[in-house]
Amino acid sequence: MRLKTKFWKTISDDFYDVCVLEWCKLFVDTKDPHHWRNVVSEPLDFERQLLGRLVIPWPVFEQYAKAIKQYRDRFVAHLDSDRIAAMPNLNIAEGATILYYSHVVSEEAKRMTAKTFPADLDQYSSECYYEALDVYEHCRAMPAS
Repeated sequence: MRLKTKFWKTISDDFYDVCVLEWCKLFVDTKDPHHWRNVVSEPLDFERQLLGRLVIPWPVFEQYAKAIKQYRDRFVAHLDSDRIAAMPNLNIAEGATILYYSHVVSEEAKRMTAKTFPADLDQYSSECYYEALDVYEHCRAMPAS
């Protein structure tokens, strides 16, 4: 189901932009303290896991990250003169994020800290999606005032 009202389109676009901003912290901005190379204790092992999970070679991942960074720089962080945004597909970003999250929770975070986070990010994401869908359906069913 597509949400077509102006409100839902705006919210959806805003969530997309936040995803792009946050993903860049984790996978693009190497100086960010949350970048995976600054967090994982065995970067080469994690990189192998990442590329294996995504089933892509490193140059393809770099090109993908470059496209997301370009979108962030031109349309989220700064509005350049480009009139049409090429919004990257976030499937690779989602897969990378789920792996990174799982790795950090199981390998890098202290046990007590890790207990406060959802155990499975993919499951948590699905639960949030269906909860949001329920809210949308409820709002859509309400009579207009």
